[in-house]
Amino acid sequence: MMSRRRASDTRITLRERLRAAYARDAYRQSQFSIVSAIFAATLAVILMVDYLVGHPHIERVAVAIWMGCYALFVIAPLVLGRRYPGWAGLVFIAYLTFWSVFSLARTNHPHMELNVLLEAPIVAVYLGWFYRPAVARIVLGLYLLAMTVFVLFLRPPGAEHAFSSELTLLYAVLIAGFCLETGRHLSRRAEQQAIRDPLTGALNRRGLALVGGRLLSRARRARRAVTLVAIDFDDFKAINDTGGHAAGDAALRESVALWSHELEGDGIVARTGGDEFALLIPADEREAGERLAALSAGAPYAWSWGLAERRPGEKLRELMRRADVELYRAKERSVGRVGRSAADSPIEGVRARRPILGEW
Repeated sequence: MMSRRRASDTRITLRERLRAAYARDAYRQSQFSIVSAIFAATLAVILMVDYLVGHPHIERVAVAIWMGCYALFVIAPLVLGRRYPGWAGLVFIAYLTFWSVFSLARTNHPHMELNVLLEAPIVAVYLGWFYRPAVARIVLGLYLLAMTVFVLFLRPPGAEHAFSSELTLLYAVLIAGFCLETGRHLSRRAEQQAIRDPLTGALNRRGLALVGGRLLSRARRARRAVTLVAIDFDDFKAINDTGGHAAGDAALRESVALWSHELEGDGIVARTGGDEFALLIPADEREAGERLAALSAGAPYAWSWGLAERRPGEKLRELMRRADVELYRAKERSVGRVGRSAADSPIEGVRARRPILGEW
């Protein structure tokens, strides 16, 4: 009896260790590294099937050598994880292009055309998902161009065809183009879901870091001022207590819509906490303050904010920290102020906020 319990405890311990090891490894991986490994493994399986079936036109030594190269592209992403560089995927596609042309040149069997046709949509989805549109289209175009030049001009005389050369190329181009655009669409959709707050539609913290970093880079290149605004609702708890959580959710959504309309695509709105938000505005501190002051005059809800204009070489995290400091100072100066509901008079809210605006 005791031995069974010990064995059971050992199994449970081993299972927990395996789960912990899997969790640690999963944390090390990125979406790009995992898909890159699957991408290479999928194409390697196609070669492996050719090797195992043993078609007489397949050179087994060459297939075995190339299989070893494919294995490297399967193992490397899993070993490097998040450190797996983006250019490595392009290197693999270049390798794949060379191998496809090599295979077509070394055989006169029609099934090699089918293999290339099957590879094209996989390559297209991979490029569309992980790379910028310009890079994806150029690389896919070069891949298809290599296949086109070979099939139309360099194909060995007397080679068999699964289809006519023109029809094969038409299939490859149409399917690859569709898969490329599908991959881009799915990538954008997944990215938007990952960086958006589901309640308000504003960016979340991850989105602020990603999109905000891009905005700061563009502003730096254009030598344009950027100001970060940290916003916190005044007495948001009173809104929830008075109208319920539905009223609080409505206040958040309406305020985000108001800020987004004011920016009109020239800045970003992000939700950084429960009732805390950040606005990144391409303007200096004075202009941003004036825009917020005018905006707050007609706002149905009271909120305080702090401003911080980006300094040369300053990172987004440092900019947020300074804006938060200014926000906390503003909140300290407004202790005892009562937040408004949508039914309250906007004029009272303006009066309550004027001491804060005057000190900015």
